Amino acid sequence: MDRIKYSDLDIRVAKDAKSQTYDAWLGPDRIGTLVYELTAGRVAMISVAVEPE
Repeated sequence: MDRIKYSDLDIRVAKDAKSQTYDAWLGPDRIGTLVYELTAGRVAMISVAVEPE
């Protein structure tokens, strides 16, 4: 992926409630994922994965 062609404005975060994740996208590429769980009215962050540069 050629990140030089993207700006900070090309980053978006999308929630997927079914899989309980938030995915970060840079242009068409997923660059990170946060997995969460809802328990007792709280959000617990279970794991985070970020693509290397």
